[in-house]
Amino acid sequence: MQGRIIRLIAAACAAATISVAAPSSALAVDLAVGCAGKTLTPADNIQTAINAGGAGATFCFAPGTYRLQRQLWPRTDQTFIGGPGVLFKGSEVLTFQPQGNLWVSPGHTQSPAPTTSKCTAAAGNLCNLPFRLYVDGKALAPVASLSELKPDTYYFDLATDNVYVGSDPSGKLVELGLAALGMSGTMSGVPAHGVEVSDITWEQFGNMNNGVISTFAAENWLIDGNEVRTSHGCGISGGTGAIVRNNFVHHMGQYGLCGQGKNMVVENNEISYNNTDGFDPRWDAGGTKWVNTTGLTVKNNYSHDNKGPGLWTDGNNLTTLYEGNRVERNTEEGIFHEISYDAIIRNNTVLNNGRNVGTWGAGIMVSSSPNVQIYGNTVSGAWNAVSLVQENRGSGASGPYTLKNVTVSDNILSMRKGTTGVFDKTGTNVPFTSGTIKFVANTYNLAVGDAWFSWAGQSLPRKSWQVLGMDKAGIFTLLK
Repeated sequence: MQGRIIRLIAAACAAATISVAAPSSALAVDLAVGCAGKTLTPADNIQTAINAGGAGATFCFAPGTYRLQRQLWPRTDQTFIGGPGVLFKGSEVLTFQPQGNLWVSPGHTQSPAPTTSKCTAAAGNLCNLPFRLYVDGKALAPVASLSELKPDTYYFDLATDNVYVGSDPSGKLVELGLAALGMSGTMSGVPAHGVEVSDITWEQFGNMNNGVISTFAAENWLIDGNEVRTSHGCGISGGTGAIVRNNFVHHMGQYGLCGQGKNMVVENNEISYNNTDGFDPRWDAGGTKWVNTTGLTVKNNYSHDNKGPGLWTDGNNLTTLYEGNRVERNTEEGIFHEISYDAIIRNNTVLNNGRNVGTWGAGIMVSSSPNVQIYGNTVSGAWNAVSLVQENRGSGASGPYTLKNVTVSDNILSMRKGTTGVFDKTGTNVPFTSGTIKFVANTYNLAVGDAWFSWAGQSLPRKSWQVLGMDKAGIFTLLK
């Protein structure tokens, strides 16, 4: 990641400058990670150091595995800097004993407060159980009862505090995700503003639909160059004034990135292979999901191979900017702006998203949201290229959720199936009579055939589309 590379270069330069001296071991560790502050090792109590350091302290982490029983709570303006080999785990190591043809680890008294998100049919309700079991780093599939246990699965009997596995774990590292969060910006109602968290790898947390790193009510965080992976809920949850950049967030149980607040910037992150725990991607899972934001900027991210939308604003998001993102191979929409307000979606590359889910499988979709500009994007490989949808979704903080004042212009849209256009799920025909939905000067690369455009419940050929006033200066070519 860019932040890590910059620090490593700085560290190398610093080391070269003072190579004639024999630094202390602590100083050598600091230089190795490009950090000047109090050095901590896995043997230290991190929260005690945080409390003692006070506001504005900087902490430098030596390489090693740091196991957290509970989330860390920083103080205002503190800085946490890791580097290669710095790993924070939210799990405990389990030992097992044979019990018949099974193996059991007793005495795990976790009291989860499961989330209530929808699960896929295959997951049952198990997607909401926050604890996951890992054998040599690989997550096992949970089952709902002891009778269902088989090799490569586990059963957590919350009534007896026993964890069971169906394969002999001898000689293997078995870990149970435990800590509810990795780092929390607010504790007992007290926020810690201006915190920086950089270049740390986080894994195996039992977080709900909050982030492993969650700012909550705290403002102006910098979350830079971290790798967040293989935990239950969301990877990073940003808030007001947060900068979330250069992170690699992958194989999370529900989302890669999430959050709410004002003036958040999300840039240069890789977001991939999220929703591993079987959450319903049409309801509450995927690459990202933001709610109740104002002035959210999402730019130059790479969101790919997530089970759900690639980039998703859902509910009371105002003045959102999606710019310069690459969004590929997500199972649902590439970019999805839903029951929200003013947005600009420009200059994104959106490829091979939502290929097999019909109307909802759009490269770019806007649902029940006014004042949206979509321009300069390249979209191909989706079921529909651009879908604008009106549903009965009520009102939010800035008025009714109504599809109006939407302009789609100067995009390159390639389709081998499906359509581009407007869909009304209310039966009122309001989107078709308002005169505020416009398609202008787009370039369409189309397969052989016709009826590539949706309007008023019909699939229309190009000429009928242009009779409506759409894309009169558009370019229409055949795909090879």
